[in-house]
Amino acid sequence: MGLTSQQIGELGFKASLVHLAAGLVIPIIALRYVFSWKQIKENLLFVYLTVFSCALPMTLLATINYEFPSLIGGAIGFLISIVLAKKKIGLSKFDTSISELEPVNLNELFRALLPLISLVLILVVTRVPQL
Repeated sequence: MGLTSQQIGELGFKASLVHLAAGLVIPIIALRYVFSWKQIKENLLFVYLTVFSCALPMTLLATINYEFPSLIGGAIGFLISIVLAKKKIGLSKFDTSISELEPVNLNELFRALLPLISLVLILVVTRVPQL
């Protein structure tokens, strides 16, 4: 397309700002298909902390490098979201007796994450010029 590295970087940064803005609205719309407004309002802090934990690192990374800001920002946000959920930050109180969960088998977890792992590997391999 004939774009310079600087132009691609600016484009990536602008795209990350669009993602940040959309992240304030789209998750609420998507959650509304599954949950009531009351449930969404009770957990709104968690929703927005999760959105910002993905979108802010992505925006910051887009200013540094244009290769993988959404992928790396999403991974950072995913890890932060796990910590937030484990500590129940921003989540409404619920009856834990009905939600006793079994620990997840590592094999099942790996199989569930395999599409994401494959995508990351394909992206990395196609971006490394030596390969």
